[in-house]
Amino acid sequence: MFNHSTLAQNVGWTRDVKRQIIVYKTLRDVAAGEELCISYGAPGQLTFVDAEAERVRAEVEEEARREVEEGGFLGGIEMD
Repeated sequence: MFNHSTLAQNVGWTRDVKRQIIVYKTLRDVAAGEELCISYGAPGQLTFVDAEAERVRAEVEEEARREVEEGGFLGGIEMD
């Protein structure tokens, strides 16, 4: 398994269409125990459906709503 990173990836991949495989190679020396990161694709251009995106969006919206209701950082802003 690889984690996603567009900035700190240490693994790259290529398709070998003839053999119908994907070849993964490290982009630099990787220390024992270091997590392996590849880019899944740029935002809005992911090569898969993000199964958690809707849940995360809902959690972020709920947290922002609670902060506003409880007078959090947005509660202290007044507009004329």
